Amino acid sequence: MGIDLGIKCPAVSYCSDGSVKFYGNGRRNKYIRRHYAYLRKRLQTSKKIKAVKRINDKEQRIMRDIDHKISHDIVETAEAHDVKVIKLEQLQNIRSTTRTSRKNNHSLHNWSFYRLAQFIEYKARLAGILVEYVNPAYTSQT
Repeated sequence: MGIDLGIKCPAVSYCSDGSVKFYGNGRRNKYIRRHYAYLRKRLQTSKKIKAVKRINDKEQRIMRDIDHKISHDIVETAEAHDVKVIKLEQLQNIRSTTRTSRKNNHSLHNWSFYRLAQFIEYKARLAGILVEYVNPAYTSQT
């Protein structure tokens, strides 16, 4: 099973039997981040430091929960298709190697691909599925 991680769609899986499944909603994630950034900005102007920290922690908990749910669904799909190996992209230096722009910069630096990969890895290990990392070049196309 191959997993393609992304910003617009947090994860897409492809099984060897030809089935494709999309996980998560990148627009919803972007909305949540934008909403909490607006709340933090409003609270910062009124100098509510503790409220800013509380709002930031709440946003982090929501995003971590979304990553847990996506990873759970991925491993559940792998178990349903009797997959022995999950292949993930090795996106270590993605922030420094991609083109940056003011429009794209914020979403690129808020992307939690590493946390999602770690969640997939530990949940797959509990299910007895091996996780391998592959070079991300051209994986979205194939």
